[in-house]
Amino acid sequence: MVYDRNGRLLQGMQPAGANRVLDTKTGRYYDAVPAGDGMRVVR
Repeated sequence: MVYDRNGRLLQGMQPAGANRVLDTKTGRYYDAVPAGDGMRVVR
């Protein structure tokens, strides 16, 4: 599961490696940090 910086679940995002997530809607990769049971996007 991937969350935004406010803790809300992001639909269409999936983990893509160490500290990276993929937005399947746009094809862009974002930096992320481990958070609880998932990843949190860092912008």
